[in-house]
Amino acid sequence: MTTSLLTFSLGEARFAVPADCVVATVRAVAIAALPHAPPMVEGVVNYRGVVVPVLDIRARFGLAANPLHTDQHMIVARAG
Repeated sequence: MTTSLLTFSLGEARFAVPADCVVATVRAVAIAALPHAPPMVEGVVNYRGVVVPVLDIRARFGLAANPLHTDQHMIVARAG
């Protein structure tokens, strides 16, 4: 059985997400902040009419914060 993965880099670290969990990759857009959200939650974005939470996985893995740039991309994925 073969598993397809989407790989991405955060700084020097490399990660992978099962491709069947990935809905899309989209160019980074402005994130609307959520007051009182946990530190890992950057905020929300509108993805095709659906409000989607944006998580800072750098914080989850103890990596340094990185300001958002328009040349970056976001991974829209289903999580359980």
